[in-house]
Amino acid sequence: MFSLLDRVIEELTLRFQQLHALAEKYGFLTPFNLLNDKYKCQTDHGDFDKEVFITETKRLQHFIAVADIEEAIKMRKTGPLKLFQFIQKYNLANSVPNTIIMLRIFLTIAVSVATCKKRFSRLTLIKKILKIWYEHFAVEKSCRTLYRAKIDR
Repeated sequence: MFSLLDRVIEELTLRFQQLHALAEKYGFLTPFNLLNDKYKCQTDHGDFDKEVFITETKRLQHFIAVADIEEAIKMRKTGPLKLFQFIQKYNLANSVPNTIIMLRIFLTIAVSVATCKKRFSRLTLIKKILKIWYEHFAVEKSCRTLYRAKIDR
């Protein structure tokens, strides 16, 4: 039982570590950072041209500033999914193509491990085997009880 709990804790720890690494790589895509005039993108991975991205960020800031004031205020407090939905709602994908591609990548990356699924499928298999054993012994016990009752008559 404890080994199972240890494995679950290990898998959850691994998933959170992967999620943290993902947040470090794509953390600049949060609306709070993208809509902040003073935020400087400090990422150095080669997934995009930094100058083009800065231009798109300025463009996106202007689009949101022109939008409804309440929506612009809410946008700063939301996550990347709401920003993506905002871009789609106002058909801004052609204006900020690199940002929309990065948001799609960020929002579709699955933080999972195949071994975790394998472990849980093994757990399901163990549960099925235990259920079959339990049913077998329950049937055997009821047969013994019926047999003894028949003998006692």
